[in-house]
Amino acid sequence: MQSTLELMLDEGHLKRGLPLPQLARLLSGAPAERFGLGPTKGRIAPGCDADLALVDLNAGYTLQATDLYQRHPVSPYVGRSFRCRVKMTLLRGRVVYSCGEGLLPRPAGRECSPVYPGTANIHM
Repeated sequence: MQSTLELMLDEGHLKRGLPLPQLARLLSGAPAERFGLGPTKGRIAPGCDADLALVDLNAGYTLQATDLYQRHPVSPYVGRSFRCRVKMTLLRGRVVYSCGEGLLPRPAGRECSPVYPGTANIHM
């Protein structure tokens, strides 16, 4: 999961020319809609959560096991070279990952659940 964005950018955009807006829709907008996460997830717009990944499309690197921050640090992509790299990740506008520092102390999260008619999707 951690390498999905870099893999899709490398193979989809850099190698095959898939437009970045289409990749954003595939990796963010469509999943947010599919899972009913409401109007605050999956897009960049006023009033949305500002969940963003900042990527350097010219920063190649080879994924090492020590780069993994997943719960189970295994990946079929260890040893694979990517032509791009996630440099920073923001959750609701707060930095939660920096390429030089790794995972940063997490801000308090909010549970999101699917939106069903007559219900809210944010739980405090």
